[in-house]
Amino acid sequence: MRRKIYVTGAIDEESYLKFSKRLTILEEQEDTPVEIELFSFGGETYAALAYFSRMRRSNCHLVVYVHGLVASAAVLILAGGDERYMAKDAWVMVHEDSGQNEGSVSMQENAIVQMRRLELQWNELLASRTKLTAADWQYLHEQTTYMNAKKCLKAGLIEGTF
Repeated sequence: MRRKIYVTGAIDEESYLKFSKRLTILEEQEDTPVEIELFSFGGETYAALAYFSRMRRSNCHLVVYVHGLVASAAVLILAGGDERYMAKDAWVMVHEDSGQNEGSVSMQENAIVQMRRLELQWNELLASRTKLTAADWQYLHEQTTYMNAKKCLKAGLIEGTF
């Protein structure tokens, strides 16, 4: 029996809860790798951080397979895998965080400071799991970069293609 989790659609609190519950069940079973099928346009920054930390603390060997597009918040989920593979015709897209800041000027300034902290954290997490530096990831994010499988392989974001 294949041990598989599907991560598709929006990356949010609800999808994280489903993912974490499924992973908990698999962690209590046999000790064979868990395959994660990943296809997502992204979603919420904090939800992606929750996925990443949950994946990194799992006792399961997690193998991520990218299909279609993995974008924005979903890229951190890809990086969280122990092994990562990508379809030759798939894409990865990274971009800077954006937000709808409302409220007083002080509230907006605080929100922007936090967004910058998250960007720095994000870039360092990606750098820790790839061949690129945090500065490289910052540049790619600022440019809203689409990467094919060949570029992801060169960057060390994946180990291979299928």
